[in-house]
Amino acid sequence: MNSIKTAFSFKTVFSSSCVNGSVAFSKSTLALKLITALCLVAIGGCVGDGYDKATPITKSRSDLQAEIYIDANRSNASHDSGYSRLYALDTTLYATVKGEGVQVIDNSNPVSPKGLAFINLPGIEDVVIEGDSFVTNQYSDLVIFSISQQKELSRVKDLYNYQDYIELPRGAVWSVEGSLLKDQVVVGYELEEKDNETCFIFCW
Repeated sequence: MNSIKTAFSFKTVFSSSCVNGSVAFSKSTLALKLITALCLVAIGGCVGDGYDKATPITKSRSDLQAEIYIDANRSNASHDSGYSRLYALDTTLYATVKGEGVQVIDNSNPVSPKGLAFINLPGIEDVVIEGDSFVTNQYSDLVIFSISQQKELSRVKDLYNYQDYIELPRGAVWSVEGSLLKDQVVVGYELEEKDNETCFIFCW
């Protein structure tokens, strides 16, 4: 008796059609058991580009600028992420808290430093002190902040690409390319799972 070779393919959507000896089934454990029960030998596999789609979360620049302020209530706050960089200016220390802002510390008595205030600056990565100001980033923008005036002096928009400062989980891809809405800044992402795989079973 000649051996008969049948190729079964199954996708997410159920189909009962049979074309050229290929039957499409829903991708389920029951379907697999039914198929393999009819076979002496079954070999299978999956091909495709299953991935997670990352949709950008954005904020307007006006909202981001409103989030830069001095918060005296957080003068002695603890930070789970710790300090990523520490700068000294006379007897004052400026400690960068990645993603959150800058902790201002009175170090006139090194034995007992005292928190003065917290400069709230979401999206910050690092700080460079230049005279009376510090230069930093807020997500994709470069920001110059006056220490004595305690306010933003200037801003360079879109100096950095959001795909460089926001790291996606392995295998995830951004759902958009090119420019976003005018005056919008990417501050995060939402993941949507995608499964474009097609699986096959060859039965003898």
